[in-house]
Amino acid sequence: RTSFYLKGDHNGKKFKSVNLPFYISEENKIYTQKWLDEFESATEKTICEISERNPVYLVLPVPEMPVDVPRAMARQLIASQPVGVSISQTDYFSRHNEARMMLSRVARKCGANILDPMEYLCDGLRCYGNAANQPIYMDDDHLSDSGNKKLIPMFEKIFG
Repeated sequence: RTSFYLKGDHNGKKFKSVNLPFYISEENKIYTQKWLDEFESATEKTICEISERNPVYLVLPVPEMPVDVPRAMARQLIASQPVGVSISQTDYFSRHNEARMMLSRVARKCGANILDPMEYLCDGLRCYGNAANQPIYMDDDHLSDSGNKKLIPMFEKIFG
């Protein structure tokens, strides 16, 4: 959700200056650079406090697809079209680089660990919404059970 908080909806809907999903302090209720700075500072404070007593793992943003993956794949099948949904890694970074950088800064300052789902959902050029003709998303930005299973190796590094 970090990219959502920093940039708004991935389908292009930006926050209006007074239509924030939440605010941190009474003086920063408007979506400005000051609000973004306060968001990072509050995130850092929270993560650092938790990491003083416990190991912390931050998961970087999961790729968001441009369409509802199961629905798009069903339409492709009905139309006898090649089946698949993906985005370029360039598009992924365009959307998520700010969140990735912020989370990396926070992790470095607080001694937290970073987990990157890109390693399991992307191939170096594209990030995929399906594997073996099966959707790995429930919609456009939530992994399905089979999508979550693709991340098991990422979590095995911790719980292995």
